[in-house]
Amino acid sequence: MYKIIEWTSTYFWITRPLNSSTAAFAVIFALLFSQSLSSTSIPVFVLIFAGCAAYFTTAHAMVHNDIVDIEIDKINAPDRPLPSGRLSVKAAKIWAGILLSLAIISGLIIDQITMIYFYSTLWAIGNALLLDFYNLRLKKYGIIGNFIVGFSPYALFLYSDILVNRTLTLPMETIGLFTLFVIWGREVFKGMYDVQGDETHGVRTIAVSLGVKNAALLGSGLVFLGILTTIPFIFLFWGKSYLAYIFPILDGLFVYFCIRLIQQPSPANAFQTKLNILRVLLLLIIALIVGIFIIP
Repeated sequence: MYKIIEWTSTYFWITRPLNSSTAAFAVIFALLFSQSLSSTSIPVFVLIFAGCAAYFTTAHAMVHNDIVDIEIDKINAPDRPLPSGRLSVKAAKIWAGILLSLAIISGLIIDQITMIYFYSTLWAIGNALLLDFYNLRLKKYGIIGNFIVGFSPYALFLYSDILVNRTLTLPMETIGLFTLFVIWGREVFKGMYDVQGDETHGVRTIAVSLGVKNAALLGSGLVFLGILTTIPFIFLFWGKSYLAYIFPILDGLFVYFCIRLIQQPSPANAFQTKLNILRVLLLLIIALIVGIFIIP
């Protein structure tokens, strides 16, 4: 009995359930937000299976990442299932295939409910392939790898916008692009406090290639682009939604964080800036949730 529990636990934790659950929550949230901005009603089962597709796609990517990084993890994280030997690489590959199959099945069910055939299915496959390619190649290429990390949350808004509205809408794309650029910039900042480790593992971040000062400038430039994308949203909803008044506050905080980092581009300040950006993004999520469920 103990062996069965241990075996089940190993397969569960290698999927990094917190990351996978976050992805599931994010796509459900994006769908609900898109619904709140339109007259379209989303069936409950679409929300459920969209969450399943996001969970299984992310879980597949987490397992694939551990397969790719097994040699690095033997040094940096020897207690993980693969480097510790609790799970074989062959078993992990089979598990990753099962998770991808479950994501595809979830996509097929959504397609059947919405009658937008193969849209959600192809989206699940495409995201899985993109994340796998990121694990294999792109995460070592600095700015490109950083972009993929930023694109992943934007993809949720893009997917939801098309599924709910059958087109791209200004409010959804504004918030999606804002998220993309801010997280992209945040990933550039992250490279500023891990230069030595990234150099050791051949990861060509901006901080490694061009230095921490240039990383601070480029990352801030990306964040500023994110701020610019909020301007249409502010003008569109000024006097109509309290969210229009939230963005100027958040934008001001981001400007302050970036200016301070440019003035002092130290690893410690970059780490603090990364945390502060995450906190502000969490405030944005809370504000959007309030906008969906509490304030009409």
